[in-house]
Amino acid sequence: MTRLPHTPGSRDEIRFLVAAGILLPLCLAAGCRAGNPPQPVFDLAADLPTAEIRCEPAVVDLGTPQGRTHLLRGWYHDEHGRRTGRTFVWSRGDRSEVEFHLARRRHLSVTVAMSPFGAPGLPDQALRVLLNDREVTRTRLRRGWQEYSFELSADAQVRGANRLVFVPDHVWVPAEVHDNSDDRRRLAVAVDAIRFEGTEHTNGVSVSVDQTISIPAGCAVDWYLNQPAEATLTLASIRLESGADLALDITLRRDRHADVPLASVRRAQDSVQLEMPRGTGPIGLRFETVNDGAAEPGGRVSIARPQVVVARKARFPSPPTTLPEPAEAGVGSSRPNVILYLVDALRADHLGCYGSDRAVSPRLDEFAAEATVFEDAVAQSSWTKAAVASIFTGVWPPSHGVNGPHDRLPDDLSTMPELLRNGGYRTAAVVGNAYVGRSFGFDRGFEHFEFLKHTVGDSSVIHSRVTRWMDQLSPAEPFFLYVHTIDPHAPYAPPDEFRRRFADDVGNPEVGGVSTVRALARGERSASRQMADDLQALYEAEIAFNDFNFGRLVRELRERELFDNSLIVFVSDHGEAFGEHGAWTHGLDLHDESLRIPLVIRFPRGRNAGSRVRHTVQQADLLPTVLAAAGLTGHDELDGDDLAPFVDQPMNRAVYCYLDYWGRRGAAVLSDQWKLIRPLSEDFGFGAQLFDRAGDPHERRNLAADLPVRTGFLDTLLRRNLARLRPPMEVDIDAHTRSELEALGYIE
Repeated sequence: MTRLPHTPGSRDEIRFLVAAGILLPLCLAAGCRAGNPPQPVFDLAADLPTAEIRCEPAVVDLGTPQGRTHLLRGWYHDEHGRRTGRTFVWSRGDRSEVEFHLARRRHLSVTVAMSPFGAPGLPDQALRVLLNDREVTRTRLRRGWQEYSFELSADAQVRGANRLVFVPDHVWVPAEVHDNSDDRRRLAVAVDAIRFEGTEHTNGVSVSVDQTISIPAGCAVDWYLNQPAEATLTLASIRLESGADLALDITLRRDRHADVPLASVRRAQDSVQLEMPRGTGPIGLRFETVNDGAAEPGGRVSIARPQVVVARKARFPSPPTTLPEPAEAGVGSSRPNVILYLVDALRADHLGCYGSDRAVSPRLDEFAAEATVFEDAVAQSSWTKAAVASIFTGVWPPSHGVNGPHDRLPDDLSTMPELLRNGGYRTAAVVGNAYVGRSFGFDRGFEHFEFLKHTVGDSSVIHSRVTRWMDQLSPAEPFFLYVHTIDPHAPYAPPDEFRRRFADDVGNPEVGGVSTVRALARGERSASRQMADDLQALYEAEIAFNDFNFGRLVRELRERELFDNSLIVFVSDHGEAFGEHGAWTHGLDLHDESLRIPLVIRFPRGRNAGSRVRHTVQQADLLPTVLAAAGLTGHDELDGDDLAPFVDQPMNRAVYCYLDYWGRRGAAVLSDQWKLIRPLSEDFGFGAQLFDRAGDPHERRNLAADLPVRTGFLDTLLRRNLARLRPPMEVDIDAHTRSELEALGYIE
């Protein structure tokens, strides 16, 4: 008979729970056979930092990181009063929302410390407060910081996530009511703290050194994992705080299936084993502490060494694919030259080798026919500096910390040019984007580094500077050449010959100027269908111009007999948006049009020529690919993999993207056919977005609400990687660099 292991005093309770249908415990006897002990595949205690934790709050302290986790839409950034030390947040617009968790419904009261925006002559502010869209009070606010208390009816509460909404009568823009202000925010009220009376007063969920998790009453903890085919949840023990009327409910969740209760425990237990229903794919395990019927809140549950185990080694999930050593690697072989040719702001779907019929990339298409085309290449970020930093360092943006306009490459992180130069390579760079210039450390490791302003440094001029440097090369020395061309980056201003060939129907070529594109990106101007078509035509004319000059470089390499023994990488830093998802240009979101880039690699001596790889690859893969071809090694923390073996032995893995640019902060993860975009700031957006990349390649249908477990699983992967966030190293932008960035529309 399957059962929970017997402990004194527990038999009557187990009989009741089984009869009530609440408990579905099964002791996995097969997993306890002598000589074949269960093997852990998921340690809940170790993975607690990436679990979703929701506890009933006693205080929400706004203006702090803890408070920020409760804020939904309608709030500005955290602020700190210099004289008072008070932390607070200004409401944004005419509706601001706070989320808090409740384990059960009962009478609650709330006290909010807030101060309305004020100026001479303005009317008094009044505030409606709603709980889950039901009005609970309307309060007239007095000037200055005051506390306001009101009741939260149990009838308006829900178990789980509750929304407290503030709706002001008036919203003001400081710059419009104060002569000495340039503040264009839409302000109503500043909020400091929200105190709850009647909730479970807890110190949060914690884990001890002996892998015991302590969960206070009123908390729910969700872990997400890929379930092995047959698995058991094991708990060394469960202890409930003496005197508390507590229960621990354990539930298995799977998308599009009813939740499965695994246990509802109200007394201490030892050596608990719960067989999980068979199945594969992502699941959620929820541990929830409830205090039903208690006169006073409080109490904790302790769970020792919770693990998901499998009974036999033969049932382990398949280990990650082990990639073979690249055949070209090794110091004894003739080391190839490395040419990294990056085209700024080039999206893949405008190129012939990626399916376009616009005929703007014939030279790249010809090159691709004797190279390897990676059909699903993803940028690590949607703007230049963060993406190129990932290419140079082999790690994703939170790990290199180069995410903001003022950030530079950290001194302790080796880069591609440094590693190659230390390995005996000559190194040179010719670049046309100031964000990858000397000011931000991108010249490190280059013997020759040349920056050309975009007004004089189009791909034709860059080509001439590259050939001038190659004239000085010694045939005996391998070299690394980084070429960063700025066309087709905005402004979209192709040379007349290419404009006539590819954008002759554009009535006003000046429409591609920085002022127009910037206004579209800010939402200050809307684009007609004709304007959108004109902008894309000018953009494609610039692609054609760049393609012409890339062809010149390939021909130059052939004529110098450098082509065959070179690793040639054609790539972009990010894509470009033309109104999809309401965005223009780039650096605003993490959708497909901003992240999907071309990646075409011609391996030395034509290895893998004509191959096409469908599995997802990323910019962080380029450093290990280059180092493997050169017979060199990098640092131990690389996030990428050598791409040469992918042609014969593709590997499924998660790929991560990140944006933190001028206050817009978000992250994305791609795994199998799925993509999750998670906003990390209100400027970026609101709510998780889950897309089926196979069935919805243009990312038009958000499935996050339909597939909460899949969403939670991908969110867990993101949290695990965001924990590696490196503090930035900032520099002042000099006047020359600032002028160039202004001309490209990056800053004003």
